[in-house]
Amino acid sequence: MIQVNEAVTLLLPFQCHTLRLSHRLLKSLGGVSRFMLRALDDGLTLGQVAEVTGLHEAALGRQLVFLSQHGFVDEPAEGRAPALGERGRRMLAVERLLHHDRHSIWLDAFTLRQQVVFMLAGLEPAALLPEPPAACQSLAAVMPCRAQPYWHFDEMNRLRTLLDAQVLTALLATFWPGADTLIHEELDNWDYELLRVVEPQVQYLPLAFPAGGLRLSSGGSGRDPAWPLASLPVLELETRFSCDQALPWPVEVPEAQHHLIELVSNGLLEHRWSPARLLPDGRVLTLPVRTQGAAPDLTPVALPAGVAAFVKARPHRLTCSLDGSAIAARLAQAHPNQAFCSDGRKREEMAA
Repeated sequence: MIQVNEAVTLLLPFQCHTLRLSHRLLKSLGGVSRFMLRALDDGLTLGQVAEVTGLHEAALGRQLVFLSQHGFVDEPAEGRAPALGERGRRMLAVERLLHHDRHSIWLDAFTLRQQVVFMLAGLEPAALLPEPPAACQSLAAVMPCRAQPYWHFDEMNRLRTLLDAQVLTALLATFWPGADTLIHEELDNWDYELLRVVEPQVQYLPLAFPAGGLRLSSGGSGRDPAWPLASLPVLELETRFSCDQALPWPVEVPEAQHHLIELVSNGLLEHRWSPARLLPDGRVLTLPVRTQGAAPDLTPVALPAGVAAFVKARPHRLTCSLDGSAIAARLAQAHPNQAFCSDGRKREEMAA
């Protein structure tokens, strides 16, 4: 692993979707039953409900019996008007929550496996950028979008992968702060639908990493197939020493030196790292070259009189793999209770 010892910002592409929420039990009650619950909550009598709706009082009486049998309305005492039961009051509370039943969510457009899903919810619109900025004061790199966008039913399946009971509860709490008890009590009845759009809008979320926060590993075996590869700029320095053969005294010529320096934070890489070329498909996270900063701490070499040093510098880019767990953890830290991930292992690290 290599830690980039400089602050770096990743620009993560997400697609905006609209999620419509519903409640199975509330939907099954029908309009008349829901109206009667609201009317009883307002203190109206059965006669007043009949007057407002134009329905026969006998029909409303049968509807009232149905609501009473299923626990929505308490059995009225002799001479008293019917009153809402605990279950009826809960349905009205659910109905008030669903007054605004459509919410914006953002699904990732960069992971390469459908089972790995990142979702954002409850963000301010200004938190995401319509396009990557042309220039940035800090080092920034754009995460590439996947080559083929998913169809609507694929995105719905990804959402089902993500929204287990735990994540769904947390998501609803993001939409409805303070309703945690009601959300949990009605967990088995919540339903959702991803509304179809012609082409979801891509927006970019800046995710800042402190110095040492971004980790990479060499490309090849062990890379995470759910993430795009990264392209790390490096400089290969080869220093050779020689002396003039005309010197009349013996001279000890130092051994040749070889260094590999990553150019994001100007850190030295281990010798086992070797230059490699990326395939020219453009679907890589291209890390930028830092144009200013201190030179790497190279061991100085004392040159005897008559010895010359020749330095050859060759720029390369290394194929690297991203640490998806670290990105997931950083995303949750930067956006608590607003970032969700389907991978169980990553989710535990995000919550830690």
